[in-house]
Amino acid sequence: MLYLMRKHAGSLLIKIILGAIVIVFVFWGIGSFRERQAGRVAVVNGEPISVAEYRETYNNLIQRLRASFGDNLDEAMIEQLKVKEQALNQLIEERLLLQEAQRLHLSVSESELADTIRAIPAFQSDSGFDPRLYRRILDLNRMTPETFEMLQKRSLQVQRLERFVTDGIHVSDLEVNAWIDWQNTAVNIRYVLFDPDAYTDITPSTEALEAFFKENASGYRTKEEVKVRYVHFDPQHYLNDVSVTEAELKEYYDANTEAFEVPKTMEARHILIKIDPADKPETIEEKRKKIEGLLKRIRNGEDFATLARAFSEDPSKASGGRIGPFQKEMMVPPFGEAAFALKAGEVSDPVRTRFGWHIIKAEKVNEAGTLSFSETKEEIRKKLLEDRAKTRAYEAAEAFYDRLIAGSEFEKAAEELKFELVTTDFFTREAPPAGPTDPAAFAAAAFALQAGEISDIQEMKDGYYILQGVEKSPPRTPEFETVSDRVRKDWIRKTQWEKAQTDAEAFLAAVKDNAAFEDQARRRQLPVNVTGFFKRDAPIPQIGTVPELTQAAFELTPEQPVPSKAIRGEKGYFVIGLVGKKIIPSADAAAEKEKARELIGRQKQLLAFNTIVSRLKNKAEIFMEEGFSGQ
Repeated sequence: MLYLMRKHAGSLLIKIILGAIVIVFVFWGIGSFRERQAGRVAVVNGEPISVAEYRETYNNLIQRLRASFGDNLDEAMIEQLKVKEQALNQLIEERLLLQEAQRLHLSVSESELADTIRAIPAFQSDSGFDPRLYRRILDLNRMTPETFEMLQKRSLQVQRLERFVTDGIHVSDLEVNAWIDWQNTAVNIRYVLFDPDAYTDITPSTEALEAFFKENASGYRTKEEVKVRYVHFDPQHYLNDVSVTEAELKEYYDANTEAFEVPKTMEARHILIKIDPADKPETIEEKRKKIEGLLKRIRNGEDFATLARAFSEDPSKASGGRIGPFQKEMMVPPFGEAAFALKAGEVSDPVRTRFGWHIIKAEKVNEAGTLSFSETKEEIRKKLLEDRAKTRAYEAAEAFYDRLIAGSEFEKAAEELKFELVTTDFFTREAPPAGPTDPAAFAAAAFALQAGEISDIQEMKDGYYILQGVEKSPPRTPEFETVSDRVRKDWIRKTQWEKAQTDAEAFLAAVKDNAAFEDQARRRQLPVNVTGFFKRDAPIPQIGTVPELTQAAFELTPEQPVPSKAIRGEKGYFVIGLVGKKIIPSADAAAEKEKARELIGRQKQLLAFNTIVSRLKNKAEIFMEEGFSGQ
């Protein structure tokens, strides 16, 4: 069966779909096995893990992190998150789980594997499994069917092992009720706040400031700084020096007519009634009748947009179902074919796609064509002028650079060629000078230079630059006098927080019960606030989210109505006292019990599975390749 599936495969789909299909492989670190013999990083119970597998797993982790953190993901963060260790650990765990599945004879037959692949939604068209689509998706991801099927088979083995471990797990009513009571418990507390800002009469001595500076000198250490001079070759400055003839415009148009082709597009509205892959045939039929009922109302003159806002289950409902302009190929085939068969103003019969039932109304049809020369002339003129100005800017940079290579001084060459020379003040990587519009690239080029060293021609967003290093200032501990104001401010702030903590702890020590709480607050002229009841997963009224404070509040009891210590929050130190504690039942007890049972079950399953993984690791023979650096 698998052979026949492979034999008839081929179609088109975006690359990201495969990521959704094989997420379990990424989680367990199963990567490419095409290069198993290209070196190894570890051996697990005699079975090697190749460098190729490690690299692919590592890259998968980096891609996932980059999707979460974007440009904030740097080498320091990668090191902090221990991505190299994660990648290797995932591969080791995958090997151990597969070995355990094989030991327990948890095999997967060819027919089971084929059925599983056929059921993957990304490989299905409206008629079911599409072997051409299957092959095309794998081709786009540079994966052979044999490799994918091996990965899928291993994934199924791991899933079978997971079920073997977790199927016998039971959640009792006692566990469910205990969890619900814990979740629904609410607490009401009183509190006083010791605000550091209230301590204003603080005057440090010079000796105290100097001692504080000495103790915390590393916190005042400066960052590396650099000072450079540069010449900027801005293409905008050369625009008045270049020109384009009418003949050149026409010549460019004739040579690049394909760039001015406009595909056929249309603008439309649609109504969607969703179909879930798990829907029963009778449910699908009910939804078809619903869409036909809406179509009948449209045919009878009701406004399409109004009905879309009321009944459509697509995000476009907010705009009356409006979509477009779009090309036919941008939509799933049944939708695109039905839409592009319509003329402006026409409404389609019900159309079924993998998303559900649709009704489509064509709003406007934009026929394919080619923009005329007159329509594109000014756009071409702008492009050619900018290209030529950029070329002039580069030629000017080359002329300047040639002078420097020939031995001319940087300042003298700029003066002779009448280029503006800019010398910066000292700046850090994080705060480059304001002039360049690509500050990160400018800083990178500047910090790569030593004093007196000249850069190559640097292309940046706003043209070309040539830089010369003037001076570098390494990180250093400044003299106390140069940062005394900052030291004074830091010392005062630290002292304010210390005084707030000291007074809060003294208050807490004096509190014996609720009556003492009120009395001690009155003596110190501190307001006592009461939060009202709140649950564990909610912000504390009047205070906000302070996890340590929430934890302390729920640990209070009538026997111990105050905590063992004052608790620091963003606003200062809090001392709290119990007012009351109660269980607030859910409005839908049956649904809550079902949800609790499911959650507890998943937690117990995860614990059981992690226990198996730990046991397998503890008794395994794992050999790490000597000298493996993780790259």
